[in-house]
Amino acid sequence: MEIAQFGSERRQFVPIDKIPLQMQQAVLAVEDARFYSHSGIDLKGLARAVLAQFTGLRDYPLNGLPEADHTR
Repeated sequence: MEIAQFGSERRQFVPIDKIPLQMQQAVLAVEDARFYSHSGIDLKGLARAVLAQFTGLRDYPLNGLPEADHTR
């Protein structure tokens, strides 16, 4: 039974146990590599983001291209 729908795209819920472990690990590696080492709030990452916001500095990975800004 669907209670509500958000957004204009039709999406289908997939339980976490139906997503292959390698896909879960790949998402974590890209989005939050320190996921298993903090308690839900990555204080080091948060401090880095705040500093970058106020100084205009951005993280650049080895390829020299700016990383996606997921906070906007």
